[in-house]
Amino acid sequence: MTKIGPYLKQHRKAQRVTQKQVSDKIGLDSGQSISNIERGLCSPAIFHLNTWAELIKADKDTIVMLLLEDYEARIRAVMEKDKQLEGDKK
Repeated sequence: MTKIGPYLKQHRKAQRVTQKQVSDKIGLDSGQSISNIERGLCSPAIFHLNTWAELIKADKDTIVMLLLEDYEARIRAVMEKDKQLEGDKK
């Protein structure tokens, strides 16, 4: 589970903005893309974040912090998995 998805969802709902409105504003095909991001199935494209944050009145520094935390967790998980695979080969 990502931290950025729930944060974006919380702010979107607080501003009474629909997923479709977000997707239209940032140029995505459907609200399903926003749903996938909010549920942590994928990460938002970095070049969409400024417009998205402004639309839902989210703090940009918090978005950066949460994205960094999410990426760090993913990197550590991959490194740990690689470490385990290397151990299995020995």
